[in-house]
Amino acid sequence: SLDRLALAAGRHDELVEILTQRRGLAAGNAPQHLELTTRLARLLLDHKPDHDRVLALYEEVLDLEPAHAGTVAALEALVGRSLR
Repeated sequence: SLDRLALAAGRHDELVEILTQRRGLAAGNAPQHLELTTRLARLLLDHKPDHDRVLALYEEVLDLEPAHAGTVAALEALVGRSLR
């Protein structure tokens, strides 16, 4: 799929756009929306450090699934980084 090709080619801006569009299309499908939102947040955190947007995305995930383990771990790591 396009997102895998963009990731393999290191085209992170393009991948952000693809995931953002796919999230919009998956708005009525909570599991898919959750998966796309966490992927987008990880991508932004790893390749385009936009902490405000990452936090907003993770907040959205926690609204859908309050105990989402991946999100809790990512937020703990993000807080740990910011305290250094």
